Amino acid sequence: TAQARHHRPHAALPHLPAAAALAAAGYGDYSPSVLGSQLMVIGILVITFTVLPYQTNALIGSLSEHNPYLAARYSAAKGRHVVVTGHLDAGVMELLLQELYTNDYGFHFYSLVFLGPGRPSCGMQRVLKYHAMNHRMRYLQGSATNHSDLERAQVHAADAVLIMADKTPADSREEDLKNSIA
Repeated sequence: TAQARHHRPHAALPHLPAAAALAAAGYGDYSPSVLGSQLMVIGILVITFTVLPYQTNALIGSLSEHNPYLAARYSAAKGRHVVVTGHLDAGVMELLLQELYTNDYGFHFYSLVFLGPGRPSCGMQRVLKYHAMNHRMRYLQGSATNHSDLERAQVHAADAVLIMADKTPADSREEDLKNSIA
């Protein structure tokens, strides 16, 4: 009966050798015996534990450094646009968007191209992602003094270029110099 087998510990003994054989498979039962195959196993282990992690680390580093804002472009074929550059503070940009896209001015059909020197701040990324008119916004990483960056922003076809200045700079003269066109 099932109750009788439950109380006999030796009933599992016939299955023990099979379980031990399955558990030990690959733990020394089979090993390379010829010098060439032994060297090949050592080579595979060296590659697995040195070269492969190095290459994986390099790949992860390359993927994390990918910056979509460096290669981004604006196409003037999409319609009329305004380029905004300079001090791109998220709070100020929200106010600008509120003013531009209000029903009073009729800028609903204009696209905004932000040209900033670095990646957008977290606040600016939030504006670009969640604003109601985000489909009309594009952020480009670049400089207003670099001809190729101006070309990517299609400044020659823009209806306007707004150069934003910091409202509370540490040195107002330096801020004026950074944002002036000579």
